[in-house]
Amino acid sequence: MSYTQDQYAQQILQMLPPGKAYTRDPSSNLYKMMYSLAGQMKAVDDSAFDLMVDWQPGNTTNFLEEWQQSLGLPDRCVSGSSSFDDQRNQVVARLTFSGASTKNFIQSYAQSLGYEVDVQEWGQIICGVHACGTMPCGDRSAEACLTINITNGKDPSLLICEIKSFIPPYLHFYFFENGAPISITGD
Repeated sequence: MSYTQDQYAQQILQMLPPGKAYTRDPSSNLYKMMYSLAGQMKAVDDSAFDLMVDWQPGNTTNFLEEWQQSLGLPDRCVSGSSSFDDQRNQVVARLTFSGASTKNFIQSYAQSLGYEVDVQEWGQIICGVHACGTMPCGDRSAEACLTINITNGKDPSLLICEIKSFIPPYLHFYFFENGAPISITGD
């Protein structure tokens, strides 16, 4: 916690020599001048304290643009008109992105973007389990797919855009919001 402007003014006045010329009376012009100088000192001190919070991208409020520039953001998934939290969540998600198409990875990636999701994996044909002639060729039930159910009611557009950029083309994924289909992608 930084000092108040009045505390800074008092500290400046303490550095002046004693005597009638340097009165410390709050109604004096000298005090008023020192008080105005102390405002800038307080602003610098407050900015230094803000740095302790802003150096972490997940906490930043003052340096979001710098974090975005370092990652080539905002992009097609999050624009400058998106909410501040969506923009900050995208920065954190991109910095911590390790890449995968597993259920656990998609759940943690969605959480880093501010979503609560339930992910279900549906497997593809496995040798020795399926036999030739038991399924028609081209039946989509034999393909690998994921269903992603967004359960916290957040607008799904950011999550869909982000996931589409890293899911491999052989994997089909379907989005739901509280069980209702919202988008079929990956075809």
